[in-house]
Amino acid sequence: MVNTLTSGAAMNNAEQPSPELYRQAAQKLRELADQSHLPDIRGDLLDLSARFERMAAHFEAQRRLGAARDTGKS
Repeated sequence: MVNTLTSGAAMNNAEQPSPELYRQAAQKLRELADQSHLPDIRGDLLDLSARFERMAAHFEAQRRLGAARDTGKS
């Protein structure tokens, strides 16, 4: 299956970022936030981390829905 991104580029399922990759990025952002001495920067990094966690949850749900659809086709 090929997905088209808003930029018009296409990527197949094997090339799509995994939920684990998004969670790793979120963890790294939390680590950077912990190191920041500026409250605004810390808050922005934590907000961005939360967005990555939501993207991971979204892609995980999509993966489950796709798997459920695939098992229902037999």
